[in-house]
Amino acid sequence: MVVASLCELAIPHFATKSIFAASEGISSASFQGFLQILTCMVAAYGVAAALRGFCFSILNNRMTRRLRTELFQSLAARETAFFDGEDVGNLTSRLQADCQAMTKVIATNANIAIRNGLQAIGGILYLWWVSPLLCGITVSISAVLWGVTLVYGAFARRMQKVFQDVLAESNTVAEEALSLSRVVRTFGTEAPEAGRYTSWLE
Repeated sequence: MVVASLCELAIPHFATKSIFAASEGISSASFQGFLQILTCMVAAYGVAAALRGFCFSILNNRMTRRLRTELFQSLAARETAFFDGEDVGNLTSRLQADCQAMTKVIATNANIAIRNGLQAIGGILYLWWVSPLLCGITVSISAVLWGVTLVYGAFARRMQKVFQDVLAESNTVAEEALSLSRVVRTFGTEAPEAGRYTSWLE
């Protein structure tokens, strides 16, 4: 991850050097040198980014498996009376969809947070080396954007929770209707059941 972040920061620098070397008529050796370094940086970034994605994918799968196992063990150890007041469809939805969503958010956020943190530190140091004034302006603008991101992130988390709750309830309705299909067909309540299921999806 560190290698990928450093290469990603170095690519614009050497791309600029290559362009200036070509446009200002600097020696061909300098231009070729910058171009070779740029090519190496791009290749190294591609390999490092692929390894980073692979590692976080494995981490996500292992976290999902562990969370589902622990949740299932916890549910299996519950008293029988617990299941009398809970819908099985709701519990299985939590076991499948919620665990996947939770671990995906954790792994994705960890990946993005570490990557952005490394890039922010490297970018600030590079900007300070180029121009302290430019660095100050960039940090000020980034602080404002950070505040906006925090507000939007809180809103997105609330919406995700609502989505998961609605998904669990819709699964419960579907399981009830399908498990009691004979009763539904006997009383001719297919349309009301379909409407009840659709209402949870809207």
